[in-house]
Amino acid sequence: MTTNKLDNLIEQFSNVRIQEKKVKEQARILEEKADIILQKIKTFWSRSIRVTSRPIIQDSGFEIGDYVFIANKITSPPGREVNLNDRKAIVTRIDHPWIHFRTLNGFDTKRYAKNLKKIPNSSQHEY
Repeated sequence: MTTNKLDNLIEQFSNVRIQEKKVKEQARILEEKADIILQKIKTFWSRSIRVTSRPIIQDSGFEIGDYVFIANKITSPPGREVNLNDRKAIVTRIDHPWIHFRTLNGFDTKRYAKNLKKIPNSSQHEY
């Protein structure tokens, strides 16, 4: 190998080392920025959680898919009288303090947990 080619390779190697240092410095700066952004996000969420206006109820006693019986007053659907299938329902969502459900007649509505009774073994139990 000639000295000219050897000098050229040494120069290329030194250029690669300089580029490597620049890339490492950029990566360090990006990591610092990411840490700052992550800290801001954590601070934002911790403040948001503390400022909730609605009390969180730990357990309503109901789960999605439970069969329930509506214990309080039901308004009559248009054109007919209230029947048993208007009082029986399946829980579809829990948004404390509300329990959302669909009646066996297909109406979506919600009630407080205190106005519902869980139907045990719903396929065998009749009201």
